[in-house]
Amino acid sequence: MCAFIKGHNISPFRETHAPAFLEALSSHHDSLVASVARFELALLKVKQGDPGFHVVHWDIEPHAVLNNLARRLPFDAEVPKGSYEIHISRELPSLFRIVRVAQMH
Repeated sequence: MCAFIKGHNISPFRETHAPAFLEALSSHHDSLVASVARFELALLKVKQGDPGFHVVHWDIEPHAVLNNLARRLPFDAEVPKGSYEIHISRELPSLFRIVRVAQMH
């Protein structure tokens, strides 16, 4: 985060640092990093009162990843592939829902 702040022209107000950092990571070349950043940014917005409905696409199974991140635990390098969406909205009971997207063949 410190390197990010030094390398970018962002507001001196601390509350803007996390959203700016997550926004920058949302286009990261590693799809896992990008998905986590998009999820965190949407969840942050919803917690701050954003009335929108956000959808974040994942190309791996997100349950274990999010669980381990929340608990600050390491996770396996081999996370199962798949097509998932995380829906984020203040209208959802836990603010988000993980949905497996059916594969069309």
